[in-house]
Amino acid sequence: MTAIATLQHAAVNRRDLTKSITQSELNLFKSPRRFVNEKPLQEGSTAVVSKAYDTKYCQDVALKRMDMDRFTNQRVKEYIVGKAIGDHPNVVTTYEKLYNHRTREVCLVMECCDGGDLVDILASRDQGFDRDEFISLAEQLAGGLSHIHSKGIAHRDIKSDNISLSTEDGQAKILDFGESQFITEPANNLKSGTLPYMAPELVTAIERRINSPDSVDRVPLDLLKTDVWAMGITFYSMITSQIPFAVASQRDSGFRNYLRENILGSYEVWAAVDDNIRMLLENMCELDPVLRWTMDEVVEYLSQLQ
Repeated sequence: MTAIATLQHAAVNRRDLTKSITQSELNLFKSPRRFVNEKPLQEGSTAVVSKAYDTKYCQDVALKRMDMDRFTNQRVKEYIVGKAIGDHPNVVTTYEKLYNHRTREVCLVMECCDGGDLVDILASRDQGFDRDEFISLAEQLAGGLSHIHSKGIAHRDIKSDNISLSTEDGQAKILDFGESQFITEPANNLKSGTLPYMAPELVTAIERRINSPDSVDRVPLDLLKTDVWAMGITFYSMITSQIPFAVASQRDSGFRNYLRENILGSYEVWAAVDDNIRMLLENMCELDPVLRWTMDEVVEYLSQLQ
């Protein structure tokens, strides 16, 4: 399928999913006993995530509950994106969207991954993953993000916090599509994502807009390539347990060092990274987004390292 055909296919799927929202709104919490043994997993500023046993699917699920009045539009989009992505062993599956009009809540029912995120896992270790562990996990994550991109969707918040391990099969899974968008849509919200993982062209666009609020950005952003950069920084953290710099900006001394020396992080840490993995990171964190690898190229390269 050509790139244009892929985008057209994604657009059709998106229209079909939008039409289904009205029907899904009728799917309220009709049975108070559907979700049992609910336990909190995470509480953020916009949502509370818990684990529960779903008597409908006969398995543990994650419930992402949000206030209906404040976050309905954003989370409806998150649901549409999740359903458009579909099933993949390394992407968290979105099952349903439920409304509870009594409590004014909207809830996404999703695959449960309670094996901890990469931040927690790396914090529990003395050092990053060894070469074999890294390649195994990196292959899984590259395959997952390549699948997301094949649907014409940019994740826009790839980071260690948004990657978790499944206790069911031990697979690494990409989660949280709250910032995701179809690449046919304009990138109006430049600040989607997390600063240490943002690609330099995205940081530059943000700085330009701050310094000249009335200016019009003339260079379109390739959001898929910004995802590749973010996954590259994530891979770096997996192998080193560190982040190479706070922000990909001339304001950051670590990034300036990368511009001068093509070294991610400190000399000592970079020198200890396997040569093949260094090649991978250099191409994922290529400064020019045109030359930066696609996720398909990352998948192909990793398959040759086994």
